[in-house]
Amino acid sequence: MQLVNRLIRKEEQALQQLMDVYGNYLMRTAFLLVKDHQLAEELVQDTFIIACDKISQLHDETKLKSWLTSIVLNQCRSKMRKWSWKHIFLRHQTDDWKQEIDKMGNPEEQLLQEFGNQQLSQAIQQLEYVYREAIILYL
Repeated sequence: MQLVNRLIRKEEQALQQLMDVYGNYLMRTAFLLVKDHQLAEELVQDTFIIACDKISQLHDETKLKSWLTSIVLNQCRSKMRKWSWKHIFLRHQTDDWKQEIDKMGNPEEQLLQEFGNQQLSQAIQQLEYVYREAIILYL
């Protein structure tokens, strides 16, 4: 409970450690759900603000990651519920979150793997939000 206790005491270094440990994970999760890099950054920032404000409600540090995940999911759901959000067409930004290609394979295998990853990503992004969320959380 050391990190949680430090966050309760509002230590800046504890907040920095929290962001270092969970920032990339939350950013990836938010990006895959909302399909917009800048919006995902905003939602993750909001998640950390909410977490700092309500950290005293968390009593088991082992559940910190799942607690943060539920906060970012709620932020994404809230944003997706808004009418104006549903009618905005966002561009698909796969370049920000491509998986690393296995360097051991030959160029043809790398190209085929890249193509397969893009096709899978596009197929997931075309799903309704509820189904997309379930698949992303499973991964």
